[in-house]
Amino acid sequence: MNEQHSALTHPEETFGLTPKKLDQAMELAKILAASDFVPKDYKGKPGNVLAAVQMGAEVGLAPMAAMQNIAVINGRPTMWGDTMLGLVKRSEVYENIREEFQEETMTAICTVKRRGESAITRAFSQVDAVKAGLWKKEGPWQQYPRRMLQLRARSWALRDAFPDVLKGIYSREEIENEPMDKGQAQRVDDENTQDVRREMKTKSEEVKQKALEQFKANKLQQTIEAIEQVSTLEALNKSAILIDDIPDDKDRQVAQNHWNAKQAELKKRETKSQKTES
Repeated sequence: MNEQHSALTHPEETFGLTPKKLDQAMELAKILAASDFVPKDYKGKPGNVLAAVQMGAEVGLAPMAAMQNIAVINGRPTMWGDTMLGLVKRSEVYENIREEFQEETMTAICTVKRRGESAITRAFSQVDAVKAGLWKKEGPWQQYPRRMLQLRARSWALRDAFPDVLKGIYSREEIENEPMDKGQAQRVDDENTQDVRREMKTKSEEVKQKALEQFKANKLQQTIEAIEQVSTLEALNKSAILIDDIPDDKDRQVAQNHWNAKQAELKKRETKSQKTES
């Protein structure tokens, strides 16, 4: 009884799963990939687990939270809309958010504000959903249309106002339901959210491509840094799994070159150590 009471009243004594070193991260990835507590996309895939844990660390999510909330959809890292909002609210640059819904036009409006900057307002309406081929789509758009409109407007506002916090991650609801014909969203003047414009040009593909390229660049840099941190050949061999997760062939070759150089360095160091001991 006393032990139970102590555990409940002293939560700081409990352990955490956040790895501090590459070896710990790879071991954790293997354990989680073999467990029943991870989504099916991570089951038996320690490489995917490790990538999700690393991406989560970049935005401030613990390992378990990262796997429950981050997924790669259509080649892009995504997270649930509520998780995006939680990360933004936790940021020091966040000031406030206001979400509205206009019943007469079926328009969701989201206004967010960074500290020291002007507010940003984004909107998504039934008209936009129809144009994007979403309104009659089976699933959440049929079951919870207002909620889906709200999440679309929120995603646009959060990603435009807090790109540094979200690291280019898209809303899962946005990408998961993305049709071949890209949806449109309205931009409205911050001083007059009641006068929501009905039309807006499709968001530039160059912006999305830039976010994807940034993700690839981050992936390469993370892998190189991880390789440079290892101090034994055994740890280096384990790190090879990270190279396979790099999506771009050229980037993968760059990482492989770093890995080869690190292997040569460690072998030379090991040989020198053995000579010294003998």
